[in-house]
Amino acid sequence: GGNVAPPPRPKKAETKEGTVCGVGGVIEVTKKKFGCDPGTRLQVLGDKGNLWQCEGGHSIVKFQKEGWRWVLRADIAAAEEEARRQKAKKDQQGRAELERLAKDGEARRQDGRWRAILVLQERELRLARETDQRLRKEAQGLEERVEKELKEAKAREAQEAQEAREHAAQAAAQAAAKAGKKKEAKEKATKEGAKKKEKEEKETQKSKAKEKESKRKASPAASPPPAEKEKKEKKKDKDKKGAKAAARPKSSEASEASPSVKRKKKEPKEKEGKKAAGKKQPTEKKRKTSDESS
Repeated sequence: GGNVAPPPRPKKAETKEGTVCGVGGVIEVTKKKFGCDPGTRLQVLGDKGNLWQCEGGHSIVKFQKEGWRWVLRADIAAAEEEARRQKAKKDQQGRAELERLAKDGEARRQDGRWRAILVLQERELRLARETDQRLRKEAQGLEERVEKELKEAKAREAQEAQEAREHAAQAAAQAAAKAGKKKEAKEKATKEGAKKKEKEEKETQKSKAKEKESKRKASPAASPPPAEKEKKEKKKDKDKKGAKAAARPKSSEASEASPSVKRKKKEPKEKEGKKAAGKKQPTEKKRKTSDESS
């Protein structure tokens, strides 16, 4: 073996045009790839898997969109171009419709959201109103209860004050009654003491009178009883007064008689003083005995 010359490259067939995009169609290489220069046109002879088998033993990868394109006849190209435009238009319309639908859906979703928000707001407002009404009722009930309790407290205070006043009045009345009873008891005791004392004095006087009577009986030659003495003294006083009245014109006689009258006056007075002294001694003794016994 000598060197094998590579297969001759097909000449550029600028006039090659196809009518289909597939077997029988024409592919133009746009980049230096697949063993061809840019601008080379190849007839598609068949396909195998992912490859288009072209003339000259060249293979073009079906799904590799870069480096090659289909070459179609002018009318076919125009038809293809129109079809592409229609398709693009439809695609654009479809996209626009999709966008519109998406917008409509978004709008509906937004509308639904707004509606849901409005429903929630209405519900919250209703709940707020109900809560406000409930709180107002509770506050009103609390105020009424507080006012009622204050009235009851005032009534209790007034009743307690009235009871305290009545109790104080009763206590004062009881104290006054006790004081009156004590005063009455004291007065009664004073009266009883006075009566007792008076009774004792009477008894002492009686005992003294009995003693004097017994003494007088024991000594009959003694001085006359006090009753007779008093009668005599009264008679003497009357006589003296009559003598004075009779002796007024006779001054000399009156002057001579005056010393005897004076002596007579002094004598009964001295006798009365002695009697009074004799009477006072036993009464003082009895008082002392009564004080000791008390």
